[in-house]
Amino acid sequence: MRTGHDYLATHLHRINILPSPECQLCGYGTINAEHLRTCSALDHSKNYQNGIFKEAHLYWSARHIMAQKPRVGVG
Repeated sequence: MRTGHDYLATHLHRINILPSPECQLCGYGTINAEHLRTCSALDHSKNYQNGIFKEAHLYWSARHIMAQKPRVGVG
């Protein structure tokens, strides 16, 4: 995530896979690593000692939710 090469909408939009970088989960904001920290569609209740584990948990939670949605712009 730190390099910007991930499966979040910001990167997928940059490489012309998604039509928009907007958050597909909450519908508000651009989905990138910073947005994951505040996205209302993700569970922020888990308390991790190390921030990198929380960041990874949010990333994989977002990926899981997005994988279950119909694909838009891929074809």
